[in-house]
Amino acid sequence: MSNSLWSLILGQEGLNRARSLFVNLDANPTDPFANLKFEEAHQLRNLLPSLSSYYSFELTHINPAYFRYLNDKQREELRDKLFFMFYIFALEHTIHLIEDRKEKRIELEDKLKQCSILLDELRKSTLPLTPQNQLNKEIDSTEKCLYLLGYTIVAPIDVEKALALLNRRYKESKQVDIDANTGKINEYLTIINNARLYWVWAGSLLDNVFKAMFNQEAQEHLNIIGPAAGYMSFIVYYLRFIRNFLLLLKHTIKGFWMSAAEQEIDLPAWEKLKTQWQQRKFALLNDLIWGLANMACYLWLKGDGKLGYAGNIVCAGLLLMDLTLSIWRYKEEKKEYNEKIMALNEAKQHLLKLRTNLEEQIELREKLAECTQVREALLALLREQRELNYKLAENDKLKKDIEFNWKYIRYQHINNIAYSAILLSSFTVMSSFLMPSPLAVQVLGHAALLSTGIAGAALCFAFTTIYAAVNYAIEIGKLRESKKSIETDLDQLYKEFKGLQSDDEDSENQRKQLFLRIKGLEAEADYNRRLILFQNLKLAKSIISNVLIPALVFIALAFMPFGFGAAVIVASLLLIILTNVLINRQEPKAPTLINFNKHAYQQFQQEQDDVAAVEKNTGRKINRSSFFYSPSIELKSATEERELLLAGIGSKVTSAGGT
Repeated sequence: MSNSLWSLILGQEGLNRARSLFVNLDANPTDPFANLKFEEAHQLRNLLPSLSSYYSFELTHINPAYFRYLNDKQREELRDKLFFMFYIFALEHTIHLIEDRKEKRIELEDKLKQCSILLDELRKSTLPLTPQNQLNKEIDSTEKCLYLLGYTIVAPIDVEKALALLNRRYKESKQVDIDANTGKINEYLTIINNARLYWVWAGSLLDNVFKAMFNQEAQEHLNIIGPAAGYMSFIVYYLRFIRNFLLLLKHTIKGFWMSAAEQEIDLPAWEKLKTQWQQRKFALLNDLIWGLANMACYLWLKGDGKLGYAGNIVCAGLLLMDLTLSIWRYKEEKKEYNEKIMALNEAKQHLLKLRTNLEEQIELREKLAECTQVREALLALLREQRELNYKLAENDKLKKDIEFNWKYIRYQHINNIAYSAILLSSFTVMSSFLMPSPLAVQVLGHAALLSTGIAGAALCFAFTTIYAAVNYAIEIGKLRESKKSIETDLDQLYKEFKGLQSDDEDSENQRKQLFLRIKGLEAEADYNRRLILFQNLKLAKSIISNVLIPALVFIALAFMPFGFGAAVIVASLLLIILTNVLINRQEPKAPTLINFNKHAYQQFQQEQDDVAAVEKNTGRKINRSSFFYSPSIELKSATEERELLLAGIGSKVTSAGGT
């Protein structure tokens, strides 16, 4: 993959291509993406997810309510940003369109539609608010909606025709999407497999404890679900392997299973195979090897003799393979991250060089600014300089976002590698340090052999629980840092609002714009706070349920009649499932964009004036972005302090006069 194309797209050329794409959209609505080449999108395949993720988040935070309060410079910057978003989404859309991934394609079409609507809103924000303009705005937005769905609007259309077009589009979207449907199946299989893996270690711990207690009946009852778990241990892996292998072939070998567009791609079969292999290699290798090994271990390599010992060696080898794949995956993703950062740095150097050349040209033309032609050229250069400055700032934000995400992806990789290494070590202890049974008895003795089995199984189970908890903790840490970043941005916006003291129209528009952005960020901070509480709840549920299940099974099988114990186990599992459903229903919803409200704006202004008065009179810094912040309470407190202070001074004066 060439980094030069990455840096080119992240530089000024990317913005130029984005503009030309939107021009083509207006000029050729029947095929708006005609200028996009799959080969280029294919080369950008590894970069696009990061760009798409960043700009998807940015898109949800662009509020049309503040468009009317933007100045010309801000309006141009936002327009360029929306152009570039549109271009990135269109590139990714091209890949999914060609490879016939309908679910992803429809998701990106929604984003393309949103970009187009926002650009239209931005254009209309300069028009005066008259009834006719409002009517035109509604008509145009309806046309644009249909326009981006792939239909040419050549004349006013009535409601029946519009509904017919939308119904046809809906039917197309409901066609079978093999990738999406098999993806959902894969998710269910992974959930089942994770539950099975958890029970492998929890069941091993209970089995070793019952062995130490010489409770043969409890062991037999525990092993009732053994056949189901045993067959699942390789069937799940085979199903996932078959799914990924068939999808690899589907997007590599030409045939009726390909879309017409995918069959026309001018890429060698080897290049397609490399692309699909790069996407699926870890899943294919993991599922193929684990499936074969688990089948061998369950059907043949078992017992206390040589076959059982061979099974232990195979399991240890599989855990070593897991560790190797975890390290390999980390190295590959780190390399990809470094390539992205390198492309951003190259783009930055190129943009800085362009800006230096522009500054020299501007300085030269400023001396001859009296000439009309020179003045026009100077204005064009200044406009280009603003574009370069915007692109540099935008790339810095993108780089910060990629670094932020990589920080927590890296933590997850470290957790995966550490868990794989500890699991291998713990399994080695559980299997008597991989010694054959006769040798283990001679070296360790029967008592020590039982102890190592229990200790190893306990370690495997404990670290499986800790691993799941750490994954939740990483997600919570990411949310906390994101919330802190939002609060920092809020403080900066409050400072900017406070600094706008002038009463002219530009300053008033800036204040209204800042008010909307502050309220949007406050809603985002509150959403993050609720997400953190939700993730903490899931973390607590995960730890409690993971620890509770083996304890309940132990009590039920060791101290209760089998029928009653089985009923207790089933009831407990149903209760845990119900708890999980109830917790998932508490997931907070993302905040919606707010509209400008004159009364709320005036109240906000008054609050900021009150805050300024409190800070001036008390010398205390008030955290405006605090969740518990209340300017009225602070103001009342400050007033009471001043009254007490004045009362104290008055009493001293009276006392001095009386003496």
